[in-house]
Amino acid sequence: MKSSDSLVHRLAHQLKEVALVFKTTVVQIVSIFVLLEDDRQKPMIESYVNSFKQTFLIPSSRNAETSISQSAITRLFSPSSNIHLIVRFLPESIQQYLPQFDPSTMPSIEDIRQSIDGWISSVEQYLHHHLDERLQAVDKHSDLVQIRTKIWEALREDEIAKDKKNKWRTANQAVLTSSYSVWNNLYRDSFNRHTKRLIDNSLKQLINQPGSTIWNSLVDPKTLKPQKDLSVTMHVWPDLNSKHQAAFVLPNLSSAQEIRSFKTSLTETVYDRTSSLSLLQNEFDMILSDITKDAKSYLMNGSNMNDECFHVKNDTNMIKNYFEDKCFETIQSYSREVNILLKRIAGWTDYETANGASIFLGRLVRNICLLSKELPNALSISIDTPPTFELRSRIDQNPKYSQAQKILTDTFHDSHNIWLDYLQKKYAEDLKKTLLSTKWNDQCPAQLVWDHVEADIKLPVQSTNSIARGLYNVCEELQRFNSTLLDKTIMTNLRQKLQDTVNQVYETCIRQVELTENGALQLMFDYLFLCTILQQDTKLTNNSVVQFLKSQIDLINWASYEPHFKPSVNKFYIKQSLIFGVLTNANNETYERARKVVSSQQQGHHNVLPLAPQAQRFTLLPIGHFASSSSIRTR
Repeated sequence: MKSSDSLVHRLAHQLKEVALVFKTTVVQIVSIFVLLEDDRQKPMIESYVNSFKQTFLIPSSRNAETSISQSAITRLFSPSSNIHLIVRFLPESIQQYLPQFDPSTMPSIEDIRQSIDGWISSVEQYLHHHLDERLQAVDKHSDLVQIRTKIWEALREDEIAKDKKNKWRTANQAVLTSSYSVWNNLYRDSFNRHTKRLIDNSLKQLINQPGSTIWNSLVDPKTLKPQKDLSVTMHVWPDLNSKHQAAFVLPNLSSAQEIRSFKTSLTETVYDRTSSLSLLQNEFDMILSDITKDAKSYLMNGSNMNDECFHVKNDTNMIKNYFEDKCFETIQSYSREVNILLKRIAGWTDYETANGASIFLGRLVRNICLLSKELPNALSISIDTPPTFELRSRIDQNPKYSQAQKILTDTFHDSHNIWLDYLQKKYAEDLKKTLLSTKWNDQCPAQLVWDHVEADIKLPVQSTNSIARGLYNVCEELQRFNSTLLDKTIMTNLRQKLQDTVNQVYETCIRQVELTENGALQLMFDYLFLCTILQQDTKLTNNSVVQFLKSQIDLINWASYEPHFKPSVNKFYIKQSLIFGVLTNANNETYERARKVVSSQQQGHHNVLPLAPQAQRFTLLPIGHFASSSSIRTR
């Protein structure tokens, strides 16, 4: 701190001295060569020359007449030189000799202006080059603001002076074509350039974070191999055999500290912030907070300075806009650096580790996007206290912050591509193995659970176990990485990939197996069930898989089967929605169709759900009943 204060004091003193020398030089040039309007006599140079020619005396003032009180010219010499003795003993003719001075033509005001403009240009060029080097030693905005303020205090009296007797104002008007500002012409550009350099250099810490701190958390710095025990998600219940972080340890109700700790753990679990994710996000926020706090020095100083001669408001707004723009560019660069890491991870041969690492990066970006308190402050820097409440609609949200959130959200979605590709590949292998290893002829094992949809029609009412098991394996993988954090975009992408896999595998495999009508019916049910789970509206007339399976079924039989197929699929889909969790997303239309089918089969019974169609005695189970006055009286 002492060294910083010393640097500020020393540099401010030097720059004030430079400004003083500059102004004094201009004032002296004007006083020597220029006859001002209020001058009654000649310029100083002419007065001195005339005095030398007449009396060898120096005028006591620049325009005063020669008088006895004037000092002799010997005053110009040092007393030790005894020049007066030399003059006294010279011959009288020499003592009375008056040399003829020829000052030539006095320079015009235009000549003086041209010369002084050239000198000022050289001074400006010199300062712009060397002042940038001197300012390199200042590495904080607060120090730079202090230096700037000290210079303003030294220049304010002359810059805003309106008194005609002010020497700088008089000289400024006399020789300069327009009002000249020492701050604006000598210092302002250099200070603003260094301000931008400080902003750029400080934000590089955030840009470099993915390639340094974050990457070191994914890879062992010593062996340069991927970390095997990376904790990606939190486990709700503690597990003694698990190496990963568990969230919930029930508190002792008599301990306020344990209750607070439990609330903190609960909050962290909601956002699935493991200790590693929390540490990295806190580092991001801390760096950005320090940068923003330092940059606010300009806003705090600018609010106290109203001198328009220093362009305080313009520079403050320029710095504010530049800082916000650079923060936004930093978020863009941060996302690009994360994408570079994702490309590295995609080359890992250990798919399990690669999946965890890529999702870990995505969760970190998501936490910064949604939970960072410093990001919105940096993108809309202000010294005002942020509002305690905000509109839920967020219509007043800073557009730049909204755009930054979109960039981070896109990166969050991209981080799941490695994992989604792995799921697609694994599911394709399992589905292909199931289709090729299962018998799809009259010995199809799923026929054992077919049910009568009408008295003489028996059709599939549930999918093949191995088909459902394949989807359940996908759900297990979803839950392994906390399915609650997989938003609509990721799930839509996953369903689309799985649907493409289903279409491709079915197209390939159904032509390689032995098919009978019963096998085709079960395959048809399985395929429609998969399409319903994956949220694809499959039209029977526009799908090659369905058309091929229909070709294996007698047309007359299919005409009687078709009305029952989709309702049966919908009913089974609703039954499985709890097991398959977020992989299913039944819409209102699906539930409505299933409800109508169930209602039509209940023969007047209301609010009942069929559970065991094979046992007629226990087919219906009441799940609710509207109470009436008669029923109450009966009780």
